[in-house]
Amino acid sequence: MQIRSAIRDRWFLLLVGSALTLLIALVGPRWPAQQPVWSHLFILDITRSMNTEDYSLGGRPVSRLEYLRQALLSTLAELPCGSHAGIGVFTERNGTILVMPVEVCENFGAIEQTVRQLDWRTAWAGDSNIGRGLYNTLQLVLDARNRGLLPAHTGLVFMTDGHEAPPVNPNYEPDFSDLAAGGGGVVAGAVALAAQHERAAAEQPAFEGEKGLVQGLLVGVGGRGLSPIPRLREDGTQDGYYDQADVQQATRFGDPTPEERAEIVGFEARNAPWGRDAATGTEHYSSVREEHLRMLAQSSGLTYHYLEHAAGLGAALAREEWALPIRTTVPLRSYFVIIALLLLCAGLVAALPRLRFASPTSTAAHGTPQGAATTPLHLST
Repeated sequence: MQIRSAIRDRWFLLLVGSALTLLIALVGPRWPAQQPVWSHLFILDITRSMNTEDYSLGGRPVSRLEYLRQALLSTLAELPCGSHAGIGVFTERNGTILVMPVEVCENFGAIEQTVRQLDWRTAWAGDSNIGRGLYNTLQLVLDARNRGLLPAHTGLVFMTDGHEAPPVNPNYEPDFSDLAAGGGGVVAGAVALAAQHERAAAEQPAFEGEKGLVQGLLVGVGGRGLSPIPRLREDGTQDGYYDQADVQQATRFGDPTPEERAEIVGFEARNAPWGRDAATGTEHYSSVREEHLRMLAQSSGLTYHYLEHAAGLGAALAREEWALPIRTTVPLRSYFVIIALLLLCAGLVAALPRLRFASPTSTAAHGTPQGAATTPLHLST
């Protein structure tokens, strides 16, 4: 009778349901579904201007590269399982792939260690030509695709402050129309560079290239105001800041255009095409060169994004048109655990009336045996 009565009670059924739901959660059920995943190749600028401290983390100033590393790791941690990420670096005029895109969940530890080890000492040269570096990196991606080393849907995320050292002659910027979908490698790049020099000599406009061969982002890193560039020793300790005499302040590459020649003091076509006076400027300070980066993004078909915080970077990368839907299974364990907890709480609430202590009135009513006589109490005077 007591068992049947308990079964009829709502609280008992709720507690049994909670226990059964928790057992199902322990099994780890999964549900088939389509999951959007992404594949990105991240190229980080590791030149010395990336040591400029114009970001903050936890209330302390940090360098652009340190902030970029943290933002990248936070973004990678948010990618769904099945997504792929590769890591590379840029310096001088070239990007180099260090880790080909691998699945992020299974290989997150290796990716994290690779990212955390990147710093300016990894660079093989001190120069920085962003336009040429982006061009060569795009060609590297196309070559890797042609050889079957990169999936066709892998996007490029080129992350830089846009600071070029020495300053680049804009007449010799790369023309992205020389990029070929089938690749071409070093020989094609050399031929393209020669062709670009000929166009520059003929004063043809630069940046009329084919767009969209590679999808992705060109990410601008750094503060928008000028900040000093720290001079670092090999052990990473700071030795002051670069000053004007340490940094080339103007381009000295190639020949100036006729319009430029008219403005150059002391111009001599043979001996001093850029004049004899030392150039002055603010190249020993650094800021994100957004105007230049936007122009490169427009020319190459990439999308420009300014790195303000990690959440913004993740949102910019999670574009639907860049996703590849795959068939996968979605874990349901967390949902069953939540349902079990809700049933448990409901059962306890339903059982509260049975757990209450009986009132004194009901105790007196049920405490006297039936048929027993009661003796009145008289007070004597």
